[in-house]
Amino acid sequence: MSRGLIGSIMWVVICGLVGAFMRFSVNEWAVSPYLFVCMGLFVAAVTLIVLAGPGPLGVATLRQPHTWLYSFFEVLLNVLAALALLFITATESNLLGRSSILLALVMAWAFFGRKPYKTDIIGTLIIVAGLALVMGTIPENVRGPAIALTLGVAICQTIRAAIAELHPTSNLADTVKDRCRCTGYVLYVTSIMFLLFAVAGGILKHLLPLDQQATLPMVQQMPSLLDFLDTHTLLAALLLGMFMMAPLMYFYFYANRYAKSETFLMVMSLLPFSTLLFEWAFAQFGLLDLGQIEPRTLIAAVIVSGGAMFMVWMRYRGAHIRKK
Repeated sequence: MSRGLIGSIMWVVICGLVGAFMRFSVNEWAVSPYLFVCMGLFVAAVTLIVLAGPGPLGVATLRQPHTWLYSFFEVLLNVLAALALLFITATESNLLGRSSILLALVMAWAFFGRKPYKTDIIGTLIIVAGLALVMGTIPENVRGPAIALTLGVAICQTIRAAIAELHPTSNLADTVKDRCRCTGYVLYVTSIMFLLFAVAGGILKHLLPLDQQATLPMVQQMPSLLDFLDTHTLLAALLLGMFMMAPLMYFYFYANRYAKSETFLMVMSLLPFSTLLFEWAFAQFGLLDLGQIEPRTLIAAVIVSGGAMFMVWMRYRGAHIRKK
């Protein structure tokens, strides 16, 4: 449990850095978000595979259906998250996505036989109150599609975490090198799926006239064919993949293995604060405009993370008592 919580916290910290760096790259270097993520994942995969060196569990990871399912839901998650940002802010989307905690509790009970704690009722009510507060800030004309898309994101997050927890070769990896190798090959498959999606989107964007692109916001977000040669995109992806995405995904599989998926998603509720911390740090060097955060949104974030951390604490306390 302790190792899982440490891995979860490390993921939250690094993911906050990734979020701030991605915002800087998109706003200041005008990189294509999809292409940026795709190349970053590929660089991360190569980095982990090179660090691991030759050894077991590499080809076996490629053959696992879990690897391909994980990659599919990773791509789908990012597509739905991008669509949600057409209606609400990133902070609102992130908070509504925390409904994944509630979904994970149901999944853990229904499929893994892990009964919820009695105290989860308190945590669930607190989280629901925070989610309701966020929903109240969304304009009525976009509330329906925003909630539907973020629910889709939450479902993908829950399934993705469950796949990571159950991944056979990842669970067989007991050394750092073996875990790097398994994670690297999973990221390799994910980057290929992202690449196919980005190329298809780029071709569609190239074929459609500008007036038709204006009616399809999703197509407008796709990279152009020239973006694949953009030096800023290549540099940003290299930095993202090698120094951020590689350790981020290593801790993702590590945390889900030892903390279990529902606990990991609870700790994930701290992500808005981690991202805000790194955005503030970037702003101190003039790299980002920090912007304004609505008080209701900040209160909702505190409520949601408070309910989630209450459930994490009760799990840690229960595991500690059982160990005695």
